[in-house]
Amino acid sequence: MDRFYTTLSTVSNLTQKGFEVLAAITKNRAKLSYKIENEIAELQKGESKFFCSTNNKLLLTVWSDSKIVYLISNIGTSSVSEVSRNCKQRETFLPYEKNIVNCPNTIKDYSKSARGVDYLDQIMSYYSTASRSKKWYMSIVCHMLEMCLHNSFVLYCKAKNTKLSYLGFRKSVIESLFS
Repeated sequence: MDRFYTTLSTVSNLTQKGFEVLAAITKNRAKLSYKIENEIAELQKGESKFFCSTNNKLLLTVWSDSKIVYLISNIGTSSVSEVSRNCKQRETFLPYEKNIVNCPNTIKDYSKSARGVDYLDQIMSYYSTASRSKKWYMSIVCHMLEMCLHNSFVLYCKAKNTKLSYLGFRKSVIESLFS
């Protein structure tokens, strides 16, 4: 879930309804105490902290990388593994050096699955219809149709196991609508 939509009440409600949630959350929506905020402020790069809710159903993972990352989950664990990160070198001419840092597994799981929305936005920007209308709802309807077309493209490629381009898929859908 995108951090723009994530709140503690949203995650709690989804947990009660039986959904698994692994979401980024902003610092102000996490509702942290001053004591916890001070602990987080002292984190060095590669360090992490884990905080459990009072009912032990939600886990807040805080990891310090180039900036502090907050994740909330009802399926995560507090396990940590090593990852390779690029760090700038100061005294050599090489631009980056590989360093091994500890990373929570919830961060790795989130990074694996967070690419879908970014990919959707990227593909939709390439072939945007961007209709202008005096009616505000028409642009929303067009955007929803674009999303449906993209989702059907992803499902089609998985079902048929083909490497069809998105533009080719759009052309074939339009041809089939007019024939």
